[in-house]
Amino acid sequence: MENKISINEFNRLLSLMYSGFPLEGESVKDLNVFINDALLEMEEGIISYDKQNSVDTYIYYLKDKKLNETLFPEEVKVLDKYDNIIDERNRILREEEALLEKAEIKKLKLTNLANNTRGGIVSVIILEVTVLLGILISVLALANK
Repeated sequence: MENKISINEFNRLLSLMYSGFPLEGESVKDLNVFINDALLEMEEGIISYDKQNSVDTYIYYLKDKKLNETLFPEEVKVLDKYDNIIDERNRILREEEALLEKAEIKKLKLTNLANNTRGGIVSVIILEVTVLLGILISVLALANK
């Protein structure tokens, strides 16, 4: 299905609904097509900012109406689908945050290891230089005798 109406037309229809004007026929169909397409775009993560705002406004409108499932089955389905999409997004965000936190902890551990290793390498080099200087001084002392 293809969108028959623009975001502006959708928003105009929402304004009419808010003002209590009953939508009928083609307007209702256009509204439903727009919402269903937008929900699919939300699921795929490709929805535009403006369209997302329009959908959010529609959802708030529906939630504000406290719809009865028997009188408004399609609208309740839209609400359920929207809530499921938002729940899935939130779950994914939580997983991503946990992964980022784990990655940050590993990065800190590796940084500490690198710093400790670098410090260890410097200590070994200083020790080797000290030993070599000691040997050189011993050789020079023996050569001067």
